[in-house]
Amino acid sequence: MQTIKDFFAFRPAFTRFGLKVLWFAFLIEFLFRYGFLVFGTIASGGNSLGVWYSVLLIVAPAILNLILIRLVLEVAAHLLLTNRTG
Repeated sequence: MQTIKDFFAFRPAFTRFGLKVLWFAFLIEFLFRYGFLVFGTIASGGNSLGVWYSVLLIVAPAILNLILIRLVLEVAAHLLLTNRTG
């Protein structure tokens, strides 16, 4: 119950290990979701310019989303580290 209270009060509720597990779980889910989507698009359309444009439209926002999530987790890890030592 305390973890839930900490989560909603914006107090650190995760450890560094928990953030690493969260990152790798998100990364695996990301690879499965977009991997199947990209390879399905390539397999269905052959090797045309329109297919590669579609793949680019799928991958570019996904990569930006992945970078944003990583940035947020890095900030969370930094805050965890400074709260424990400070």
